[in-house]
Amino acid sequence: GHRTLDIGTFNDWFGTMITIVFACKSNSCRSQMAEGWAHQWIIDEVERHKTAIEDCHYIDEKKDVIDSYNNHLTHRVKDYVSSLENIAVTSVALDSSAVFDAPSSMCASTLASKCQRKQVKSKAVEAMAKDGVDISLFRPKTIDESIPFLENIAKPKSTEEMVIEGNGKSPIKSVDKLIVLCSCGEEMKYELTRRSISVEEWSIDAPTAASKAGEGDKAYQRVSLEIKEKVNILMRSLKLSLMS
Repeated sequence: GHRTLDIGTFNDWFGTMITIVFACKSNSCRSQMAEGWAHQWIIDEVERHKTAIEDCHYIDEKKDVIDSYNNHLTHRVKDYVSSLENIAVTSVALDSSAVFDAPSSMCASTLASKCQRKQVKSKAVEAMAKDGVDISLFRPKTIDESIPFLENIAKPKSTEEMVIEGNGKSPIKSVDKLIVLCSCGEEMKYELTRRSISVEEWSIDAPTAASKAGEGDKAYQRVSLEIKEKVNILMRSLKLSLMS
């Protein structure tokens, strides 16, 4: 089940790029929904607080007596908005072979362009659209495709990240928070978990299986809203930290 984050962990990230990764086996449904909801939360939060900044400027012009307070508040809100804009959210497939319509052996990096990439499930796209979130342009991504992006924006947060593992150094901890939305073995999660500072697992039904079991298309919207609730808890924990 869901566990709220240790706020102290997020405090250590303030002022740096924060990376949040949602993962499931094929990155075609649950993890894409989570990514969509997280992006939407950030968009809504930024817009809401930019409006608050504009309101403070209006009050400053009308009431000089509270200029100092409003200036302080405006700076804090601006810092918070800046921090929100430094959050990188993505989603990936734990099983790279599930991303393409060809055996994984045929879809090595040199041949990937010749393989047909699968799409996000249309029922997932439709369910999200009903609640105003557009994930129609999202696409399944492999771990190998995502790691360079994550490492490029990652900043070591402590010397503890660079530890000796076997005959060499461990990979950079380029994922601040990894959320796994499916039940899968440790071996499948290994490449991501070893690169993650914190890992959390959410118990989320597979909507495709639930749909086939008799729930029908309603399963996709039910799962979407369950994911939304968990994403909101996650992001509110981040907000408490960044605003403290």
